[in-house]
Order: sequence, then structure tokens, then C-alpha cells
Amino acid sequence: MDVTLRVKVSSAQVYCGDSPLMLSRREREVVLALAFRTQPCPLDVLGAQLYADLGEREAKNNVKVYVYRLRRRVGADFIVGRQDGYLLGPNVEVDFDRARRFLRRLLKGETLDADERETALALAQDLRAHSPEWLADREWFESLASTPQRLGRDLALLVGHDALRRGEVAVASSVGRELSYEDPCDEEVCDLLIRAQLHSGEVTAAQQTFRAYSKTLARHMQARPSPELHSLLGFASGDA
Repeated sequence: MDVTLRVKVSSAQVYCGDSPLMLSRREREVVLALAFRTQPCPLDVLGAQLYADLGEREAKNNVKVYVYRLRRRVGADFIVGRQDGYLLGPNVEVDFDRARRFLRRLLKGETLDADERETALALAQDLRAHSPEWLADREWFESLASTPQRLGRDLALLVGHDALRRGEVAVASSVGRELSYEDPCDEEVCDLLIRAQLHSGEVTAAQQTFRAYSKTLARHMQARPSPELHSLLGFASGDA
């Protein structure tokens, strides 16, 4: 196919260009199960994963049926069959994989240009989104659900630190605020936001951020900020 097919793992949605494909939930499950894999998945493994309540033969037959339907509806090269199992075709772009590539670049100290940063932040936001209720109820997905969300958080955090190193304080502050809304007890996020506020000369705002974080941490986790976070503002470790 000429148009790149895209898979969003949090929503288990498949796109052709910018248009979502109208696939059944079972079809989307098969796609999602393959989207988490970088190597071919054996038929019996995929069957046991998706249809744990069925016998091996029936489970494998169900997988074959849905793979056949997906190839007919989406394209023959959407899912590739090999002797050692199934995998998504080379024309399929999975947001999880693309986010990991951005993450690896940032961890190596590379920087992102403005367009790449915007793309990375959009990917990170998609990955942190809540999965549809019908998918969250699937036992096989339950153990994997936190993986894309964690990746989305880590990617956004690294983008924020990259922006801060480049003096783009507004971007770093925006990332810090957004992540803090999602998890007000995340100290690394609080650290980013305080650093951004201090870089922009907003000392009072940084102090307020610290104190709000301290109260939230005490209320929800019966814990206190680390000495490292105290040191950002020159507090003694026993002060709040």
C-alpha cells in the first residue's frame, strides 16, 4: 500500500493516513497483540494470549480467521505470515515503536528540532491516554497497559529536559504542568517544573510548586520530598 498504516496502541486503533479504519474489536485486538512485538509471534502463542478460555485448536483457528479478514480489509501486506509466526508488515507504523526511537535519541543526548519535538509530544500524549473500557477488561492486555503509558511519560519528560537545556523554558514548563496534572506525586515531574520556573526567574512560583507537591505527597503517600528536590530551592532537608 502507498499510504502508511498507523497503529495507536492505547486506543487499539488503526489509521490509513489520517482516517481510522472501521475494524471490529476482535480484529483490533489481533493488531494490538502484534503491535507490542518486534519479532514474529507463533500462532499457538497468539492464540493462547487472545483466547485463553478456548482450546488450542479453536484459539488458533480464531486467529487465522481474523488475520484473513484483516488482510482482506486492510491489505495483503498488513500482517505478514512466516514459518515462525505473524508480525505486522513493514508498511505499518506503530506509535509505540516511534516513541521508543525518539526516546533512544534523547537518552543518547541528541536534541530534537521543533517539528520533531511537536511530534514526540503528541505521541507521548497519545500513549498516556486511557485505553477503551472494552480493551482494559481484556486479561491479556492488563499486564501490558502500563507500558505505553510509562513510555509516554518518560518521553514527554525527556522532551521537557531537552527544551530546558536549550533555554526553551515555556516548553519545559508546559510539559511539567501537564505531567503534574496526571500524576501530582511524580517527583521527577516536579523537579522539571521547578527547574523551569527557576530558569525563568519565577522563584515564588517554584516555592509554591514545591510546597504544593510536599502537601500532596504527604497526603497520598505519607512521604516527603527527597533532599535533592529540597536543594533546588536551598531548603534544609527538614523544612517544608
